[in-house]
Amino acid sequence: MPSSAKKDPEEHLTLIRLFLDRSQEYVEKTALVTRGADGRLEEICWAEWARRVRLAALGLYAAGVRKGDRVAIFAPNSPEWAVADFGILSLGAVGVPVYPGSSVEDVRNILEDSQAGVVFVSTWAQAAGLRAHGFHDVRKIIYFGSEDAGADPAVATSLDELLEAGRLEDLNGTDLYEGFVSGVSAEDPASIIYTSGTTGLAKGVVLTHRNLVSNYCFLKDKIPVNDRDVVVSILPLSHVFERLAGYYYIVFNGGSIAYAKDVKNIASDLLIYRPTIVCGVPRFYEKMYEKIMKVVNESAGLRRAALRWALSIGGESVAYRAADRAMPLGLRLRYGLADKLVLRRLREGMGGRIRFFISGGAPLSREVIEFFYAAGLLILEGYGLTETSPVISTNAPHDFRFGTVGKPCRHVEVKIAGDGEIMTRSACVMKGYYGQEQATRSAVRDGWFYTGDIGCLDADGYLTITDRKKDLIITAGGKNISPQRLETLMMTDPLFRQVVILGDKRPFLVALLAIDRERTLSFGSGAGMAKLEWKELCRHPSTYAWVRSRLTERLRERPGYEQIKAFAILENELTSDAGELTPTLKVKRRVMSERYGELIEKLYRDAKPVSQGAESDGAPAGSAGPGSL
Repeated sequence: MPSSAKKDPEEHLTLIRLFLDRSQEYVEKTALVTRGADGRLEEICWAEWARRVRLAALGLYAAGVRKGDRVAIFAPNSPEWAVADFGILSLGAVGVPVYPGSSVEDVRNILEDSQAGVVFVSTWAQAAGLRAHGFHDVRKIIYFGSEDAGADPAVATSLDELLEAGRLEDLNGTDLYEGFVSGVSAEDPASIIYTSGTTGLAKGVVLTHRNLVSNYCFLKDKIPVNDRDVVVSILPLSHVFERLAGYYYIVFNGGSIAYAKDVKNIASDLLIYRPTIVCGVPRFYEKMYEKIMKVVNESAGLRRAALRWALSIGGESVAYRAADRAMPLGLRLRYGLADKLVLRRLREGMGGRIRFFISGGAPLSREVIEFFYAAGLLILEGYGLTETSPVISTNAPHDFRFGTVGKPCRHVEVKIAGDGEIMTRSACVMKGYYGQEQATRSAVRDGWFYTGDIGCLDADGYLTITDRKKDLIITAGGKNISPQRLETLMMTDPLFRQVVILGDKRPFLVALLAIDRERTLSFGSGAGMAKLEWKELCRHPSTYAWVRSRLTERLRERPGYEQIKAFAILENELTSDAGELTPTLKVKRRVMSERYGELIEKLYRDAKPVSQGAESDGAPAGSAGPGSL
């Protein structure tokens, strides 16, 4: 940050000091909300949260945790997660979040690399699993659950027992906790967050208190959040996007956090909690879009016509409303009627109070963004990385441009390198990669972090991301192609659940496709293939031709060298559990290239030979028969 820049008075504070300041300000106001096993809402006020944090810190101290020690949290989002996190921060220890769905090998890599000696887990059974897999270097495991019956204290202790140990420790010295908090500096590491690792083993990103507090301060002018706001916690807190946008940012602005009971069926949580803000990755919004369109298409007669009419009118209004221009009188009257009869009910189905959505982690198609805006729901798309704490730029409620990730935040510098790579410099840039000095020097040069993303700034300062530098495809014909842009375009067709485009150093592009099972079964039934098993249906020539027609329609305006010449239909969707996706659902292209190498080679071998000159003719290779796996 330039030395002459006016600083926010809170920028010098630590995460724990900000938390304690808010807890003293709001006291009895609800801070955290969850649903119990019986479905009843359980609310925790600020004062009670702060009390538990204090005891958790003292309990950890009694267990031997000291400033600078690494403590992992391997559990789903919950109030207990928040208690453990600020308890760790109170001591000046370093939190190491672990994605709840991580494989045993990934957990082992993170715990060994970070040298975390203490781990919080969700249940005693999970603690027993860690011990069973040989995690003997972890000296203490603390579980959040309450299943005391049969729990072996030699394996793990409960959070309640930790809090009780903290209470006893508190009796020994009333100033002990305050001394811990006062000893934490803004320059101290707050967390080591392991990157998604799309191209190899994850690296531990060391973020200081100043990094994360600065990101919060730099966002305050762009994203208005207040103590009346409620956010539903959906994304895992192991991901820096949720950690900042859906957690710290809400907490430090005095808002409340409600924890989703079932992230796979979020609709009920939206109706119960009635949030004002929701943070999600693109797939979250795409699934909502698909469900809404399914309701529209399956409605009968007049209702379907009314829904389509209202959405059409909403679509016509987008250009005027997004540009803050007055609509023509006729459109304004039609939009008012459409909103009253249909669009308002759609918003009420999401709780009726959403002020805006926030999207991050990957590109979101403009079609989906404009669809929601047509219904009166604004999605703010932003951009950032773990290494930048994370937000670099974002659209704002009163300053947005669809198709971009907004303007850089206050005090965040952005420039574009000669090869198109985005570079950034600010107080938010990480301290470095844990234990990897060479990797740190390679990523941060002269204070500038090299993001690895390709993009551009327009004349008005809005940033657009086009691709990952390492993901760019350069065909044998010398064409530079952005696979992410084509994948996002294809997935605006709800048939395509997942798309992986390949073709680096090859004469043409091929794709691996995971398609929607319900839509495909419906097609098969209508085409006289109702008795076929799913595997046979995926391999049938008629299915292949149908998928080809949908693919061609989506890419019809793209140049010939961006056409998909051959593709394979995957029988199952890609998953993070199988190691094919990161926790935020980004495709691990290296893994895909290795795992499906034989199938990819078959696509190229069986497709009609394409000469370098034919690369731009746009015609798909017709002899590339149906492929599936």
